[in-house]
Amino acid sequence: MRDDGEFAQAVERLYAAFARRPLPPDMTACEHCVDPDAVTRRVGGQWLAWPAGERDAVEQFARVWWRLTLATFPSVTPAWDLLTAVAELGVDVGPYLAGFADGPGEGPARHLAEVIGSRSSGGSLPDGAEESMRRWLAGPTPVDVLWTAVGTSASPQVVAELTDAAEHAHLLRGRQVSR
Repeated sequence: MRDDGEFAQAVERLYAAFARRPLPPDMTACEHCVDPDAVTRRVGGQWLAWPAGERDAVEQFARVWWRLTLATFPSVTPAWDLLTAVAELGVDVGPYLAGFADGPGEGPARHLAEVIGSRSSGGSLPDGAEESMRRWLAGPTPVDVLWTAVGTSASPQVVAELTDAAEHAHLLRGRQVSR
C-alpha cells in the first residue's frame, strides 16, 4: 500500500528545511527527483554537519521512502539502490534492514530477495554499513522473512523466487558465521 500523502509531507519538510538555502550548482541528487544536468556533486558525509532540522528532514525523507519502497513490489527505486544511498550518507542501515521484517505481505520479502541477489552479484555497501549487513545476514531474520513469505504466497513464481533467495540467504548466513 502506497501512501503518497506521507511521501509528499516528507518532501515538503525537505523543502521547508532547506528553503533558506539555494540549490548549489555542484550537488548530485536522485535522477528520479532532480534533473541530473542541474547538479554535479555528492553530499556524502558532509550533511552530518548541517543544522539538526535539515538532518532530521533528510532522515525522515529516507525512512518514508524506504517504508514506501518496501510496501510495493516492484518499486520505482530498487531497495538495494536506496539502501546503498542511505549507507553513503553514513546513516545506520540497521533500522532499514529491520524493515524487511516489519512490513506486511510479500513485498518486503521480494525486495529482500533482490537485495540478496545484488549482494551475491558482487554488490557491497560502503564502509561500516557493509559490516552491519554482514552481521544482519548472519542472523536468523533474512531466512525467516523469506520462508515466512514462501508459506503465505499464492503465486508459484513468487514461491520459487523466494525459495531460491531463502536458500541463498542460508548459504550467506553460513559464510558470515564462519568468518
